[in-house]
Amino acid sequence: MIPNYIDKLVLGSAQFGMPYGIANYNGQVGKVEVEKILNFAYKTGIDTIDTAVGYGESENIVGDYIKENIDQKWFIITKVNRSKDKLYNQLSQSIDKLGKTPYAVLAHSVNDYLEPIFCNELYKIKDEFSIERVGVSVYTKGNINRVLAVNVPDIIQCPLNILDTRLYRNGVLDEMKANGLEIHVRSVFLQGLLYLPDEKLQDKFSDGLPTIRKLRTIAQDAGLTLSELSLLWVCSLEQVDKVIIGVDNVEQLKTHIRTLKKQVDSDIYEDALSIMYENENILNPSLWPN
Repeated sequence: MIPNYIDKLVLGSAQFGMPYGIANYNGQVGKVEVEKILNFAYKTGIDTIDTAVGYGESENIVGDYIKENIDQKWFIITKVNRSKDKLYNQLSQSIDKLGKTPYAVLAHSVNDYLEPIFCNELYKIKDEFSIERVGVSVYTKGNINRVLAVNVPDIIQCPLNILDTRLYRNGVLDEMKANGLEIHVRSVFLQGLLYLPDEKLQDKFSDGLPTIRKLRTIAQDAGLTLSELSLLWVCSLEQVDKVIIGVDNVEQLKTHIRTLKKQVDSDIYEDALSIMYENENILNPSLWPN
């Protein structure tokens, strides 16, 4: 029986508010296409959207759709940061834009979350606004260890994909689960890098190209693309509660939904996991050259 992973999917909305993703050649997604994406997502069973104060116009665009479709029940995750605006004001503005209170609010960085005043304010607004979950977005194992040592949140949002399997291989996912955390995975396509052709990879990410080629061969032998293998593997993990995917158009979303109906032998995942890649400069988008 093929597992149903739809309930794990969260729709990322960074590209709704700004040009986003290394493989995005069309810029910010237009409002009409956003409506098509959200309509199809909701009909398919996806009911959660990930956004952020720092995603340009994303909260406004998502909020406009929600206000025009009041019969749909969406769950919103937004991210906040240290800025001139106090957290209370940031969240109040987000609620006004979105037309509803988010079910989860995350600190956009570990340094924000670990700053005592900011963290105290985060938990204060959780109570004041009756927010269900608070948490933090992280990049590395070191980030996660620092968070767990100081203040265990409800949610940690972390990167994971078939090229960057480190948090799975080193047991960090299991450690987070042991702490009762909800695990949300982002960068399942490594911000679009897994879609890039060899010439683009050779130009900017040449160190990763041999490994990507090996993984691509494993995927092709299983009748999959590299991005399909990555999505299916991450969704298959019991430790993972939510998987955030961003799309530029509704056809991409339909493709991902079709992918989730494919069956993969566990030997394929084991073959892929036997290939270990560790270059932080490639695996961490925050370190990529502009």
